[in-house]
Amino acid sequence: MTKLYLLLKTFARWSLVCGLWSAVFLSGCAVRYQPYQHGMGYYDYKIQDDIYAAGYRGAGNQEKSEDFALLRAAEVALANGYAYFVIIKETAQEDRHIVAQPATVTTYGIVGRDGFYRGTAFTMGHDDYYYDSPSTRDIIRCFKAKPKDMPKDAAAVLYDAAQVRDNLRTRYKLDEAQSH
Repeated sequence: MTKLYLLLKTFARWSLVCGLWSAVFLSGCAVRYQPYQHGMGYYDYKIQDDIYAAGYRGAGNQEKSEDFALLRAAEVALANGYAYFVIIKETAQEDRHIVAQPATVTTYGIVGRDGFYRGTAFTMGHDDYYYDSPSTRDIIRCFKAKPKDMPKDAAAVLYDAAQVRDNLRTRYKLDEAQSH
């Protein structure tokens, strides 16, 4: 009975580990550039006439989150008739989420003629699993033409919105249909 218990316990843990690694690899492939829904995707909103917030929250890594926020900033600038933008403020964070795997009980046995169950119960322990959810939000100031002097509240980089959009779409192999 002890060997059977150890065998079942080992099998259950390996099944769980393999299932979890599969989920991790598949979710890594599933990181998409899409509108915000179910806790993931890009978003934007207007703050004032030439200032917007653009961000991205998702699974994956912080670099991709920053690139997708920058891509959204470029798209927002272009959609509102601006050719250039600067980042006034960038906020990046990475939240850690815990998924608790509950203990499971497996029973083996038979139901006798009297209607009572006779068998053995095996209890498997629980494990906690972690995944990270990076997010980035950029506050941008937009310009119709290249400014002669950089604003004092801007970072040192003046972005050409069309170049940023085209280069990041190429880098991540995105087509126009994937952002709507």
